Amino acid sequence: MIGTVPPGADLGAISTVPVAGAGALRALRRIGPILGRRILVTAATGGTGRYAVQLAKLGGAHVFASTGDPDTHGESLRALGAHEVVAGPAGLDAPVD
Repeated sequence: MIGTVPPGADLGAISTVPVAGAGALRALRRIGPILGRRILVTAATGGTGRYAVQLAKLGGAHVFASTGDPDTHGESLRALGAHEVVAGPAGLDAPVD
């Protein structure tokens, strides 16, 4: 992965992007095409989870973001692209892909 780091950026934080982002991308690729599919991202408030929410949304999936505290994290996860925020798989109304 090659990119340009903005001046003054925290290089420690920037160095985590390839690990979390690539991990999320690999996980989504393993399930095949996601366009129109219902995708549950567990641990959605973590580094990899946040990337997975964004990538799944960009891929055309209906994204469910799972977090331990939907009231606290719901708004930020929806801003990343989650269609719905749930406290866990029990909060789903139908099966996911």
